[in-house]
This record gives sequence, C-alpha cells and structure tokens, in this order.
Amino acid sequence: MSAKSPSVSIIVPVRSTAKTLCYTLDSLIQYAYCEHTEIIIVNDASEDDIRQIGSRYPAVVVDGNGGGAAAARNIGVQFAKGRLLVFLDADCRVSPAWLSTHIAVHDTFGGLLAVGGSICMAPDARFWARCDHYCSWYNASPGLPATWVPNHPSANLSMTRATFYQVGFFREDLPGAGVHEETEWQERFQTIGGRIRFEPRAAVWHIDRDDLSGFLTHNYKWGYNSIVVKTGTDVSRYPWLYRKPGWLIAGFLPFAIAHTVYTINCWLRVGRLEPFFLIPVILLGRLAYASGMALGGLMAYRNQKY
Repeated sequence: MSAKSPSVSIIVPVRSTAKTLCYTLDSLIQYAYCEHTEIIIVNDASEDDIRQIGSRYPAVVVDGNGGGAAAARNIGVQFAKGRLLVFLDADCRVSPAWLSTHIAVHDTFGGLLAVGGSICMAPDARFWARCDHYCSWYNASPGLPATWVPNHPSANLSMTRATFYQVGFFREDLPGAGVHEETEWQERFQTIGGRIRFEPRAAVWHIDRDDLSGFLTHNYKWGYNSIVVKTGTDVSRYPWLYRKPGWLIAGFLPFAIAHTVYTINCWLRVGRLEPFFLIPVILLGRLAYASGMALGGLMAYRNQKY
C-alpha cells in the first residue's frame, strides 16, 4: 500500500442514528472528494431516512438486512473497493490526522495487521454520557501509549481487505447482536498470526449514551455475550478469568466490584481523576455489565455454547 494512493474504504454501519450520522459525515468531508477514498454507509433497516441524509454527502448508501452491526459491516465490505478497510461507528467524529495515521501504521508494520485508534470523549458530553464513556473506552484512551493489544473495538478499526477476507466475515449469530463480534473476529485473526496495533493518534470523538436508561442498557448488552466470545480464547486482557465460566457467572457481584476498580485505575493511569469521584455510578455500570454477563453466560450454558 502506498501513502500516495491509499485506496481506502470507510465503512459506517447505521441504524436510527440520523443526528449522529451528520456529525460523523461532516468530519469525513475532508476525505469525501479524494478519488482514492470512498465512504460507504450501510443503512441497517433504520427508521430514519438515512438515504436522504447520505445523499447530501459524497457517500454511497447501501441497504443492510436488519441483522445488526456485524451484518452491516459485512455488507459494507462486499461493496468496498479499497485495499484498506476502515470501520467507523456512526456516532464518531474523526480527528484531522485520523486516516493518515491509520495508513501510516499499516505502511510501517504491514503483514497481517489490524489498527485500532483511540476513542475520545465528545467535548460537550453531559453527565450520563461521561459516565458511559468512562465505562466503555478505558482501554482506548488517547492518553495510552501506542502498543500491541489483544483486542480493539470496531468503532475505530482498520485492516486490509485481503486480511479481512483471509480471516472471514464477522459472525452475525452472536447473542446480543452489535457487541463483541469484532472480538470473535480478532480471535480468529490472531490464530493465523495476526497482530493488533493500538495507535492513539488515530483519534475519534465518540457520542456516548446520555441518559440513565441508555447507560445501563449499553453496559448490560456489552456484557451479555462476553463469556461466549472470550471463553477459551486469549482475546481478553485477562484471559484466565474466562477459563472457568461457571465461577465467573456465580461470582458476578465480586466481578463487578473488581471491574470497577480496574476501570477507575485505567483512567487514573492516564491522568483522568473524574472517574474516581464517580465510583458509585461506575459501579452501577459495572453491575449492569456483570448482570448481562451472568445471564448471557447462563443462556449460553443452557444452549451448550461452551
């Protein structure tokens, strides 16, 4: 791949996020008129008029099948022409150096590589959005150093198209569609020798859930299929936790407390003090995550998923 001719496909899955999609596309305008870059919006059975919104921008809008984020990303890949695929959520605003940094890291390391960028808090985030951000992106903070990581969220993730097809499509049948499908993909990716590089300079600003219901639902859904995805793999930061899923399910309350301590410590390490003063709310989010984890784990156990 050449930095002069990157041939990039930016894939944005969308479902009922008209306001945030405009926020995202406005930030992508700088790339929209580059002949070597295409923007693909996958309208995943949205209730909003996504096609009309997309028509205001130099972007291609394709229809999804309502199968969730994993299915939408898979459809976007099938329409993509670029050698580099960049997945971006429809509630993110990219920084000026975002795409050039993704390209530069691929040029530097090459091979079976995925690149994950940092996820920053929106400047105008209100209380619940700040809490949701602290519970979600502690391992993708812009204050962290560039390093190799076991997994990275698909909100800001890139790989070559050849690499993607070598690994295969995102799984679309995971419980609680829309979370952790990239983690399962990354597990397959790493079994064939792939590496994931975290690069904080490839930054985006993320709009998080800004009410109590959205905060709790997001954390619950994120936990729901975590045991199914992480049991028997090394994609977790602490893979040994998932070696005995029964103990993890039974101990979901101590897990929530430990997860709270870990989350706050991650932010303190990068100099963010606010989460320390939000301990009760962070714990509430971790309890929602742990509850989803326990219920999802029990359902998977009953269905003999592991």
